[in-house]
Amino acid sequence: MNEQPPGIEMLERLADSTGDLVSLMDRQGHHLFASANHAAFLGYETGEASSLRMDNWIHPADVQRVHACICSVADTAGRESIDYRVLARDGRSVWMRANVGATRGVDGSVQVFSIARYVTRQIEMEEELRDSRSKFRQLTEGAGDVLWHMGPDLSFRYMSPAVERHLGYTAEEYMALPPEQQLVEESGGQVRKTFLAEYARAKELASLGQPHSFMLELRHRRKDGSVMWGEVNVAFLYNSAMRITGAHGVTRNIDDRKRVEEALESSERHYRRLFDENRAGLAVCDIVRDSAGCIVDARYVEVNRAYESQTGLPRDAVVGRMASELFSPAEVAHGLQILASVLDGQSFREELAMPTVGRWFDSTTWAMSQDRYVVMIEDISMRRRLEEEVFRTQKLDSVGLLAGGIAHDFNNILTGIVGNISLVRLEAGLDTRAHSMLESAESACGRARDLTQQLLTFSRGGDPVKADASLPDVLRQAADFVMAGSNVSCTYRFAASGLAVAIDRGQISQVVQNLVLNALQAMPDGGSLEIGADRVDLSEGSVLPLRAGTWVRFWVRDHGDGIDAKHLGKIFDPYFTTKKTGVGLGLPVAFSIVRKHGGSITVDSAVGRGSDFTVYLPTSPEPAVSDVDKVPSGIISRRRVLLMDDDSMVREVIGRMLVSLGYEASSVPDGREAVRLFKHHMQQGVPFDVVLMDLTVPGGMGGKAAMKEILALDPSARSIVMSGYCMDSVMANHHAHGFLGVLQKPVRMSDLQSALERVLALPPG
Repeated sequence: MNEQPPGIEMLERLADSTGDLVSLMDRQGHHLFASANHAAFLGYETGEASSLRMDNWIHPADVQRVHACICSVADTAGRESIDYRVLARDGRSVWMRANVGATRGVDGSVQVFSIARYVTRQIEMEEELRDSRSKFRQLTEGAGDVLWHMGPDLSFRYMSPAVERHLGYTAEEYMALPPEQQLVEESGGQVRKTFLAEYARAKELASLGQPHSFMLELRHRRKDGSVMWGEVNVAFLYNSAMRITGAHGVTRNIDDRKRVEEALESSERHYRRLFDENRAGLAVCDIVRDSAGCIVDARYVEVNRAYESQTGLPRDAVVGRMASELFSPAEVAHGLQILASVLDGQSFREELAMPTVGRWFDSTTWAMSQDRYVVMIEDISMRRRLEEEVFRTQKLDSVGLLAGGIAHDFNNILTGIVGNISLVRLEAGLDTRAHSMLESAESACGRARDLTQQLLTFSRGGDPVKADASLPDVLRQAADFVMAGSNVSCTYRFAASGLAVAIDRGQISQVVQNLVLNALQAMPDGGSLEIGADRVDLSEGSVLPLRAGTWVRFWVRDHGDGIDAKHLGKIFDPYFTTKKTGVGLGLPVAFSIVRKHGGSITVDSAVGRGSDFTVYLPTSPEPAVSDVDKVPSGIISRRRVLLMDDDSMVREVIGRMLVSLGYEASSVPDGREAVRLFKHHMQQGVPFDVVLMDLTVPGGMGGKAAMKEILALDPSARSIVMSGYCMDSVMANHHAHGFLGVLQKPVRMSDLQSALERVLALPPG
C-alpha cells in the first residue's frame, strides 16, 4: 500500500462530517486516496480502493470525459463539476456528481481531489423533468386555452402561444406588459387582492401538507383595445418541503358563456355547471375491455340533467351502470361498433332510434382517450314524427290528385246513370219487377257514389262543409248504424258539456263508421267497445301537429286482436291492409278527413291488448245543434234554371230532371256562355231564377269565375255550385264565392229538388 499523502486525515474528517465521497488522484486518475465511505460505496476495502485505476471504477462510456476533466483541472488549477457513472465491485452502475479541484503535494506534484455525491435518483428525476417539460410544451402549444407558469416572484416565466389567438399579443409581448396593461382597472385590483388572500391561504394549507388552487374571472385587455372575459384557474407549485415556488394555471376565453355563467367560485364548479346546463344530453363513459383488450361494454361515469330529460332515465339509474344493463343487445352492439371508429380521434354523428327508451336521437360520439368517451344526444322524436306526418300527408296528397281526377270523371258518369234511372222510375206502366230492378241499380250507384266519396277525401276538393253539431249525437248515430245486428256491445262515455264542434257531419260520421267497423273486424267473436268524448288541454308537441290549447277529442276503444308493431306505422297509408277482404281505404280516409278538419288522429295498440283510436278536433265557440235543417216545400214551379256543365251527358240528364220537376231549363257548356246567356235574359226581361254551375271546366271558364261576373250583373242572383271534384275550397266555403247551395255529383233527382227548393225559398238579395 502506498504511503498516504499529507492531509489525508483532513480529507477523512471532511468525508465523515459531510457524508460525501472524497478521493485524491494523480493526473492519470489513479487513486492516491479514497475515503472509507467511498471505498465502502464501491464495495472495496479502503486499501483496495486506493489502488484502483480510473478505468477500473469509471464507466467505460465516461472514462474519456472524466480523464479530460482531471487533466483540465490539473493544468489550470481550476474547479469543475461533472456528472459521471462509476462501477461498483458487484457490477452496479451508479451516477455521481463531483466537484473536482487541483492542489500540489509536498513534492510539488499536481494532485486532483474530488468531492462526490450519489445522484442516480436525481439524474433520473432530471431526465423525467426534461421529458415532462417536452410533453408539457407540446401540450400547451396545441391547447386552445392559454397555459402559463409563474416563478417564485409570481411574474410570468412562460405563456402558451394560444394567448395571441385570444388577445392579439404574442406570448413574449404579453409577458413584457406591466400588470396594469394586461387587465382592465377593476380586474387589476381584484387580482392583486385575490392573490394576496389566496397566497396567504396557500401558505396556511402548506403547513398542513395540503396544496391550494383557486379560480377567478378577469377582464383582459386585447391588443386592439377590446376586452375579453377570461376564467383564470391558478394552482400553486411547491417544493418537497411544501414551500411555494411559483404558480401555474389556465386562462380560458369565456366571452360566449359569461352571460349565462355568473359568479363561479372555482374551476370544478364551473365545469360542473357547464356540463349540467348544456341543453344537449351529455354522458361520459369508460370503455370496458376484456383480457384480450377488445371492447365489450361501457360504464357510465356521469350524465347531466339534460341527459335525464332527453332519455327519461334517472341519473341514479344510469351512473355506475353498464350499458348492457340499460339497453338491448342490439343497441349495445351498435354503440360498440361506433366506439371502434372514434378511438382514432374522429367524432361520429348519426340519427338513431333507441327502442329501449322509445325515442329518436341526434347522437354525436367522440373519444376523450383510449379508455373514455363522451356521447352528446338531442331528442329529435318530435321532429321525426313531424317528418313522418309530412311524408304521410304528401303521400295522401299524391294519391288525392289521382283519386280526385278519377272521382270527377266517375261522378259525371254516375250522374248520367242515376239521373236516367230517376227519370225511368217516373215513367208509367212499369211493373213491380222493373221497379225492383231499377231500385237495385240505384242502390248499386249509391255504393259507387260512396266509393267516390272516399276517393274525394284524399283530394283538396274534399274539404269539409262545416256546420255546428253536437259531437255525442254524431257519434251515437254513426256508431249505432254500423253496429246494428253485431255481437259487440258499446258503452258511451261523454263529458257533460263542452262538446260543441264545427264539422262536416257526413265526413265525421264516415270517420266514426270506419273506426267502429275496424273495431268490429278486430273482434269477430264479439266483445265490448267504448266510445267517448271530452275536452282536453294539450301542451305544445304533445300531439303532433296540433298547437297547444283546448281541443275536443273522441275515442273508439276496442278489446280485439290489436295491431302488430311492424304494421302500426302503415295503417294510415292508402291501400295498406292486412285483411283479405279489405281495400285499405277506411283508416286513410279517416286520417284525411280529420286532417282537413284541422285535427289529428292517433292510435295506441299492441297485439292481444286491443286498439285505442283517438281523434282531436278544434272546439267550436258556438252552441251546437243536432237537428238537421228542414227543406221547405211548395215552391212555385215553372221557374227558369240556367245549367252550366262541360259534360254533355250531365247537361242532358239534369236538364231532363229539371223539366220533370217542373222547371224551364237552359244549358250551356262553359262559364263564358253562361254569363252571355244570363245577361241576354236579363235584357229581355225574363231573368233566370236559379243558376246551376259546374265548378270545374277543363280549358274553359269554370263556375267560380262565371259566378263572379254574373253577380256583377245581378247581385241578387241565386246560384248552386256542382262538382264531382274540386281543386280548391269553394265547395266548403261556397257562400264566400256567391253560391247559395251545393250539389255533390252524382246528382239524384231528390238532391236536385231539395237544393232548388232551399235556394228559391231564400229572401231576395
